[in-house]
Amino acid sequence: MPDQPNLLTEQILHLNDNLNAKLKLLEELINHMDSRQNERIESLRCDIKDLRTILTDHELRLRSATDGVTQFKTWSGLSGGGSLIISAAALIRSIFGG
Repeated sequence: MPDQPNLLTEQILHLNDNLNAKLKLLEELINHMDSRQNERIESLRCDIKDLRTILTDHELRLRSATDGVTQFKTWSGLSGGGSLIISAAALIRSIFGG
C-alpha cells in the first residue's frame, strides 16, 4: 500500500507529460496551418495584382483599337463625301457644258 501514492503520482506526471506533448504538437500544427494559409493569401494577392495588370492592358488595347476604327470611319466618310462632291461637280459641269 505505501507504493500506491507514488504510483499514482507517477501516472499523473506521465499523463501531464503526454498532455503537454500533445498540446505542443497541436500548437505546432496550428502554426504550420497559419503559415500555409498566409502563403495562399499572399499568392492570391499576387494573382489578383497580375490579373488587374492584364485587365488594364486589355482595356488600353481595346480603347486604342476603338479609336483606330473611329478614325478610319471618319476618314473614309470624309473621303467618300469628298468624292461625292467631286462627282456632283463633274455632273453639273457635264450638264451645263463644260
